[in-house]
Amino acid sequence: MSWEVISEVIALPAAYVTAFAAIINIIIKVNRTLCSLEIAVKQLKECIEKQSDKNSDFYSSISDHEVRISNIEYKIESLSERQDKE
Repeated sequence: MSWEVISEVIALPAAYVTAFAAIINIIIKVNRTLCSLEIAVKQLKECIEKQSDKNSDFYSSISDHEVRISNIEYKIESLSERQDKE
């Protein structure tokens, strides 16, 4: 066998193995990235749910304060009308 034939017999499978290894490496990196993103999205979802619960508490507190302010404004208006009548 000549050197050209031997080099072709060795080079072709080596090229296939190298290409296959490169493709597998890319697939592994993409898979790792997708797993990391999935974990990050789950954590973000949990954080949003907790924040939503906190926000509902704040909204109820704010609405209570709005009612109290409205009652105080009504009382002030009533007092001012009484004083105007006197």
